[in-house]
Amino acid sequence: RCRAARDFATEKRRAYSDALLSQERSTDMIRTTLSLRFLIPLFVAASLLFCGFWLYRHAVQQELRESISTTLEGISEQGTLSLQAVITGHLRLIRHVSQHAGPVFLQNHEKGAERLAYAAAVYGYKRMSFLLADGTCVTSDRVKIPLQRMGLDAALEGRELITDTIFDRTDGLPINIYAVPLMQNGKIVGALTATRSHEDFRRHLSLQFWKDQARALVINSEGKIIVMPESGIDSIMPSDNFFEKLRQNSRNEPAIASLQGMLAEKKRGTVLLHAPQGGKSDARYVYAMPAGINDWYMLTVFPAELMEERLQTITNHTMMLGLLLLVCFGVLAALVIHTMKRNADVLRRIAFVDAITQGNTFIRFMNLAQSALEQRAQETWAVISLDIDNFKLVNTLLGSETGTRTLCDIH
Repeated sequence: RCRAARDFATEKRRAYSDALLSQERSTDMIRTTLSLRFLIPLFVAASLLFCGFWLYRHAVQQELRESISTTLEGISEQGTLSLQAVITGHLRLIRHVSQHAGPVFLQNHEKGAERLAYAAAVYGYKRMSFLLADGTCVTSDRVKIPLQRMGLDAALEGRELITDTIFDRTDGLPINIYAVPLMQNGKIVGALTATRSHEDFRRHLSLQFWKDQARALVINSEGKIIVMPESGIDSIMPSDNFFEKLRQNSRNEPAIASLQGMLAEKKRGTVLLHAPQGGKSDARYVYAMPAGINDWYMLTVFPAELMEERLQTITNHTMMLGLLLLVCFGVLAALVIHTMKRNADVLRRIAFVDAITQGNTFIRFMNLAQSALEQRAQETWAVISLDIDNFKLVNTLLGSETGTRTLCDIH
């Protein structure tokens, strides 16, 4: 019975020893794999952060382009409506003058010319003229102008119109001519024209937004400039052809073809153009839309570098936020690793250090012995066992603290 009890106790100790040995090996594995468990998630997190940042920047860039395109569309529509309102207002006014001054002119050219001069002075026209179908032309300032050569034949056919921007023969300044039919007894007998300074359009198309760097201009389907902003656009002049000027920069060829295609199909859209003389910041976004007048098109020009500035600002803020999140992740990872290491040390001490003597526990002794036997299996080993008889008397007579110090001294 004593042998069986001894064997049972030995088996229990061996099982307990194996459990603690497994725990020790697990603790050692924790220490050896802490670096990998830290570096791999950190690498994965950094990769995901970089990919996420790149995708976010691309999405923001696309969103900014769409936002700018939408804004340019709204501004172009506003400019187009303003242009149409100005032209419609002048045509209505000239039609009113035609109804009142026309009959007077048809009866008496001199009195009709006086009425024209008065109307031109009151309404701010540079010149007003009566043009008859037989070629007779009477102007408010008595200047002989060959109006027949200025594309006003449509007015003699009953259409109200406005010409493209031309240059006045008297002073060389840019002008636009309005024309409405002159009626008598329900028949078209001529046309009434009114010359207006080109500055009238410029004032209505002046844009003040985005650091005052956006510009609006009007061209016709052939690229001839109808309305040019006062500050100009790059090196383009009012007398230039918009397309021909831009072709001085070879990078514009695909964009010009796309823009011409939109104009031919009367569609709206945005293209990226470069200044005729390319530079570091020569890129321009150009939004085009039909103006609803003749074959005119409204172009709104926006510097691409302003979008890059906004994108860079958003990118910098995103990078700062990403770095802050990365630092927080690093601090959290370091805290987790420190906690895991401290717990591993605590478990190791509990398993291998005796709480009373601060020496090795039985399982630690078994591990060291097994390791020594495996490393030097050919050698002969002996086990010395030390027992203390009647040690209970020390605890009983002198107290447990003295007994503990006695065990520490013996150990």
